[in-house]
Amino acid sequence: MLLFSTGCEGSTKPLALLRLLMPASNRELDSMPGMKSNSRMLDRLTGDDAALKSGMAAAKADIEVAQMIHAARTGAGLSQRELAERIGTRQPVIARLETADYQGHSLTMLRRIASALNQRLEVRFVPRKPSSIRPLR
Repeated sequence: MLLFSTGCEGSTKPLALLRLLMPASNRELDSMPGMKSNSRMLDRLTGDDAALKSGMAAAKADIEVAQMIHAARTGAGLSQRELAERIGTRQPVIARLETADYQGHSLTMLRRIASALNQRLEVRFVPRKPSSIRPLR
C-alpha cells in the first residue's frame, strides 16, 4: 500500500529528526510500542509551527515511499541492478529512489516498479486529523 501526503514541498530540515524517530520499515512501525511516544515527541518539537509540521509530513512520506520500494524489491529477491534492468533504467536510479531524502518519486516510475515486481500500486487520500484540517481560502 502506498500513501502520499499532500503536504507542502520544501525544507528537508525535518528529515534528520524523522530518521532518528522512525524505524527501518513500515512493519516495524506498526509493531513498535514506542511509536506513540515518538509521535508525541514530534508534536512537542514542532509545536505550533505549521510549516515545520508540513515539512515533517512530506519528509515522512518520502521515507515511507523509499522504504516501500526497497521492501518490495528485496521481497522479490532482486538486486537494484536487476530491478533497473526490468524497468529499463540503471542501478543508480533505483538507489536514488530508495534514498529517504529523495523527493522526486513519480507515479509513472512507481507504476513501472510495481509492474516489474508483479504488484499493484495503490494511492489513497487519507483524511487528516481534525486538528490539522484548515478551511480552503
